[in-house]
This record gives sequence, structure tokens and C-alpha cells, in this order.
Amino acid sequence: MIWEATPDVNRTPGKPVNMTVWLLLIFFSLTSCNNTSSSRLEKQFLTPPVIKPGTLLSISGDNQSGREQTLIIRMDDTKQPEYSNRINLERVIPVGNFELKIPMHGLRTPSGRPFKPNTLQQIIVFTLHGIDGFLLRSFEFISPRQLGHKAKGWDFGAATGSIWPGFAPLTPNSSWLQGKQLKAIDRSHKKQAADSLTIDGIRGIESIHLPLKAGQWYITLWLRDSGEWEYLPHPLNQTIRAEGQVIRHRQLKAQQWIEQEYLQGTLQEPEPFDTSWELFGSRKSHRLSFPVTVDDDGLQLTFEGDQPEAGFVAALLAEPESLYPERYNVEAERAQWWQDNWPIKAWPLFNQSITDYNLHGFRLEAVSDDELLVAPGTHTSIDLMLHHRGIPTHASIQVSHPTKGTVALPTTLRWGQWQIQRSSLSSTLLEPRNSYLRHGDLPPLDGHPHPRRLNLMIQVPGHATPGLYQGDITVTVSQKKLTYPITIQVMDVQLPQPDRPIGVYLDRAVHFDWFKATNGWADQQERCDLAYLRRLGLTGIAPPLATPDSADTQVRIQQQLTYIEQLGFQPPVLAYTPVKRLLAGHSLPHTIQILGNINQQLAANNIPAPAWVTADEPSNPDSLMNIDTIHDQSSQFESSLLLAGHLNHSLDNRFTNAFDVILMNDGFGANQTKIRSLQAKNHSVWLYNLGQPGNPPSLRAAAGFFLWRSRADGFLQWHARMPTADPFDPTDGRESDIQFLYPPRTPCPAVPDIDERLFDLVEGIQDLRWLLWLEYQAQRRTDAQSLLKDLTRIIPDDWKIMKTVQEDDLIQWRQKITELALKYNDPL
Repeated sequence: MIWEATPDVNRTPGKPVNMTVWLLLIFFSLTSCNNTSSSRLEKQFLTPPVIKPGTLLSISGDNQSGREQTLIIRMDDTKQPEYSNRINLERVIPVGNFELKIPMHGLRTPSGRPFKPNTLQQIIVFTLHGIDGFLLRSFEFISPRQLGHKAKGWDFGAATGSIWPGFAPLTPNSSWLQGKQLKAIDRSHKKQAADSLTIDGIRGIESIHLPLKAGQWYITLWLRDSGEWEYLPHPLNQTIRAEGQVIRHRQLKAQQWIEQEYLQGTLQEPEPFDTSWELFGSRKSHRLSFPVTVDDDGLQLTFEGDQPEAGFVAALLAEPESLYPERYNVEAERAQWWQDNWPIKAWPLFNQSITDYNLHGFRLEAVSDDELLVAPGTHTSIDLMLHHRGIPTHASIQVSHPTKGTVALPTTLRWGQWQIQRSSLSSTLLEPRNSYLRHGDLPPLDGHPHPRRLNLMIQVPGHATPGLYQGDITVTVSQKKLTYPITIQVMDVQLPQPDRPIGVYLDRAVHFDWFKATNGWADQQERCDLAYLRRLGLTGIAPPLATPDSADTQVRIQQQLTYIEQLGFQPPVLAYTPVKRLLAGHSLPHTIQILGNINQQLAANNIPAPAWVTADEPSNPDSLMNIDTIHDQSSQFESSLLLAGHLNHSLDNRFTNAFDVILMNDGFGANQTKIRSLQAKNHSVWLYNLGQPGNPPSLRAAAGFFLWRSRADGFLQWHARMPTADPFDPTDGRESDIQFLYPPRTPCPAVPDIDERLFDLVEGIQDLRWLLWLEYQAQRRTDAQSLLKDLTRIIPDDWKIMKTVQEDDLIQWRQKITELALKYNDPL
């Protein structure tokens, strides 16, 4: 669908142009240009209102295509703009009726430029996956409504910020605000879909003086700054007064804030009828309502505490009625906006027809095989589903470690807490998952309508003797027990270690760095994370290396790399951020000199030098590094530097000669042909970010079978620790929170809380080890040689095909190898 603004050709010269709107439905998809929708808008003439602050673009329709549809809304405020200079909004539409209301103010282009709605040239709406059964019903501008009940509202933020309908803008330049650190904050450009009332605001406010008439008023303040990237505002002390009376006083310790605010998502579990508004939008603890008597001087509010964060206000509503009727209206509108823009998919259905609950009101169901074949020196994971009825109490779970004679296999119990996450990395459609695996407190059996996932991680030490190991898991509820047997067959085989780096990007547990009381905890957590990942079998790492911009930090980065080498990670370590951060404060020659000195110090201690990343997806609009210059000067002045670059677009092909290590993803084109071509030119070629959230088997496939088949030199996946602001709110960033390791309350818990995808990565590494074992056996045995040829033929060497492979296929491929190994009973 295309909407364009066209001038009135009959206008009188010198008078303002009358912009007449014509709406022509050229509603299309990127995969199909057939106009096959049974009903759609044709041509419609409109005269839009002046796009005032608070004006909304409303798009409604019905998705009866039988699948989710990605709707893209393009808006241009100049003639023929490039992608980076226009608005490109994506909304994932579930099956059924939909309505989207998009604020026309506060939008930013990918380049960061504020969009100018009053110079709007055209709007184009299209889908990614065909238009059969996709009906567009209406498309209109909605003028901002006036607040009712004689209420007055102010939306705080920058002059270019978004405004909630009915509210007036209030900027830091207003004489009504006082503060030494006043600054407008706008988080919307880092968020996929933003609630315009609370996504921006002003921080550093020390006092507000509003010209309200004398009398009784009922005030509502919205006080939450939603944060962005790896930062969530964290004032521990805050006192707010209205006309001199304290209306809010908070005084927290760092540990209290971490548990009550940062880790609040661990304290609640969503249920099927919860909405995104209830879970992530309402934030009632950050909304403050109170009565106040105002004199002739107007309303006076003061803010004290940990400034500037303690002085943040997103919006203020003043109304003369004690029941807060207009606050109710505003919150109802916000609730609808959240449900329209962040819908939640239907919860998964579980087989409830099975009536055998062992007469106890609950039953255990295995998700995986009853008997598992494993090799020494590996891990295996078993999933059980605990179905329960009613509200059982006094539940306990005991695990008897699988044992053979006097030898037991260490077993760790975790339970799956239900979460609401994005259906894909940048989707606006949410879905329930139980992939958050927690350790510690017993899993709650509180009448949640969905079964509880129980996960057993079993470690098989390298010295474990072959044979059957037997154990069980016992659930006790109200003195009634249910026991489920566990059988592990340890094979008489020794698998080769991975022959290339396979691992993750890792960052610090950022919340520990925010407080003096937790100073040093992030350092402890970093070392524990590295040790834990290595114990799981990961061999590659992109660690949170210090920026070596001082003598102390240069010593620090050498200590980090020494520790990593001692743990046994395979070189090279990927230094993801140091070059970028050095160049932010130093010249290129000085940066090269610093890196060269570090390399020399590492060489003197027999520590492998890292691969220094000098490009991160250079074709992206926000890429700023001069790649060719860095390469040329590095080659001229410090030839020992190993340079690496991330490539995610076909346009990045022109940069390949600037790197020793090339990391490619599917956007660049991940296939064996391209990889072998680059390797022939003496590049080391790694894969990165091929298994995305929402499709767990693809990560296992990427790290194992595809890595082997493509013959790439390494694999890294984003990201072990990458929470965006609130680590349990999937809506507060451009993309979903990506974290294999969840933030802890204190450093180095004995058993970390993890995402199931970390186990998918571990399984992929073990798939590779079995393939390496098969390659060795193929040199000596014809049956192994035959199987190797079959797998080489079956396993795709192009990721576009490989990512469609199902988990059952991966299981069968490994099973073919383990069945062969059972015949041999012959260690490597």
C-alpha cells in the first residue's frame, strides 16, 4: 500500500500548498507480487489533519492467512530517501484481527535523524510472506484527543520526542523545571515498539513548578526510565515531596535493588491469560498517585536522592476528581496499545487426556529417551515434564545420581520457569517458553495450568568406566511419592577433542559494576563464567576484555588472556571491543602501538595473541570504523596484529582482504563454497550467530554438523550475557534479551541459571566430536568410510538449507555414528 502527498495544482502562487492525500493500495509482499487478497482498500482520498504532537497513524485489518505475518510500514519525509534515512517499522501480526496505532512524533530513522511528520511524502505498507488472506480494513490519521474530566497532562522529553495523545510537551528548556543536570532522555530509537508516554522523559529534575489553579488536585507521576542496551537506571535513594509533604521515600541497599528491581522477573511467572501490558507495560510500582492541596503559587514538587536518576519523570497528570478517572482512561489506552503492538501467541497445548496421574494428582513424562548412550568426557541433558493437578503442597524433589557400583555420575537438577519472550530476535510477537532453567529453590507447584519442566544435566567424567549407570528422580507431594528411573549407558569409546574454537561472546555481569558495595563482583563472575563454559566443553571465546587505554588496563587485559589460556580455550581469543573503544579516545597510530606492545608482552609469556576485531558488520548504516586504513597502517607498523571482522551482508565482500580472521553469518552467505574460497586466500573463516532464538535445534546444527560440513575454522554465538536494560523484559530493546547465563544475585553461584540454548550448543560440540571420531575410524574401517560418505551427502553445506533441518534429523545422524561405535567396542 502506498500513500503519497501531492500538491494542489490549482493553488494560488505564493500561498501555502494544500496537501491532498491519495491512498492507493499496492499492498504487496517481498515474496509474491500477486494481488490475490480477496478484499483490500483500493483508492481512497483523504485530507489529513495537521500532524500535531499526539497524532496517531491507525492501521487495522484481519490476518486470515493461517500464519504470522510481518507487516512493514515505511514512511518517507523526503523524496526518494535511502533506507537509513526513512522510517522502517516492523510489526509481527498474529492470526486474527489487528489494529496498530503508531505515534507520528518521536520517530527516528536508522541513521538517528528525527523524522519530520509534517513533511511526510509517502507511506508504504507491505508484508514479507504473501498477502493471501490478509485484509487491510482501514488506514487513517487520528487527531489527539483532549483529556477529559478537566484534567491536564504533560509528557516530558525532548522537543522532537513522542507525545501521548492529550498531553502537552514539556522540555528541559521549560521555566517550570529546575535542576543542575536536566537532560531529555529518549529510549524509543533503541526499542522495536515504544509506548510514547513512558519511553522518554527528563532526568535531573530537582523541582517542578506547574501553574495549577488553587484547590485540591490528584496527581499521577510516571517515574520509570526503561533504560537501554546494558543499562537500567538504579537510584537507591529517592525522596519526592509535594508542597513540602513527603509522598515517596526510598532508601535501598545495592543488594536490595538487585533483588527487588533488577531480578524482579524471577519472582513472577506468567500465566495464559496475562497480557504484555500486565507483564511489562503497567509497572504500577513506578507510577505514583497522590492528592495534594495547591495554593495560589501553583503545584510545587521537589526531587532529592541519587541524581540525576532520582529526578526522572516521564509524564505528569493532574485532575480534580478523587477517583482518578482520567488516569484510568490513559492507562486503558496504554493497555490497548501494548496488547496491539506486543501481542502474545497462544500457549502450547499439552496432552491432558492422559488420566494416569499415579493416583497422586501428578505424573512424570519423559521428553527424551529412557536410556541414553553417552561417551566419557561429555555431558547429556534429560528433560521431564511434571504434570500436576490442583494445588499440591509440601513438594520435594530428590535425584539419585546414576550409579554403577561405587561410581556415580554428577547430576544437576534445574527446573523450567515459564517466560514470555520474542518469537524471533526482533519480532514484536511474544510467545511463552520454559527455556529458562533455574537451580536452587524447589520449583513451585502452585496450580499453574501448564506442566513443570525438570531438567537433569549429567556429567560423564573422562575416567568413567563403560557400562550401565542407573538412578532415579523422586517427586514427593503430601507424603505421596512418584519415582522415575534414569538409565545411562556409558560407551567404551574415547572421543577426540574439538579441533577448532567453538563458543560464545561473553560480557560482564553489568549490574555488579553499578554499585560500590558490589565492586569487584563482576570480576569474580567473569572468571567463574569462563571456567563454567570451559567445563561444559566450549573451546572458543570472545571475552569481556578490558580496554587497554592505561598501564593498569594493559596489565588487566594480559591477565585476562593468561587466565583464558590456562583454562584451555583454543586460540585465537576474539577481542571484540578493545580496538573500537581505543579508537574512541586515541589516534590510529597510537592504538596500533598499544596493541603491538600487548602482543609483545603476551609473546614473552608464551600466551597466544588475540584476534583484534576492526570491523563489526561494516555495511550497516551505523558502522564508523575506517577498515582499509586500519588494515594498511597495521600492516605497515605492526605486522604481528591478527585482525578480524564480522561480515553480514554481500556488500561486505569488498572488505575481506582487510582481515586475517573473517567471521560470517547467513547475511553474508554461509556456505562451503564461499568458505573454501576465502580459506584458499589464507583467511581463517569462522561462522557466527547462525542459530537464533525461537529455533533451538538450529544452534546445535550450526555448532556441530554444519560447522563440520562447511569446513569453517571456528564458530561463535551471540551472546552469553547480553541483557537489554531489564533482563526479564523482552520488549525494552531493539532486539530480544540474549543470554545463555542469567544474572545472579551474588557472584559465582554453585550452579548458574541458564537458557536451554546453552545445552544446544554443548550438544553441537559433541556432534562434532563424534564426527571427528568417525573421520578417524574411516581411515581404518570400510563401514565407517561408508557412513562418512553417506553423512557427507546428506548433511547440507549451505546454511540456507541447513537451518531448515529438524532436531530429529540431528538425533538420527548422531545415532548412526553411535550405533557404529557400539559395534567396535574399541577406544581411539
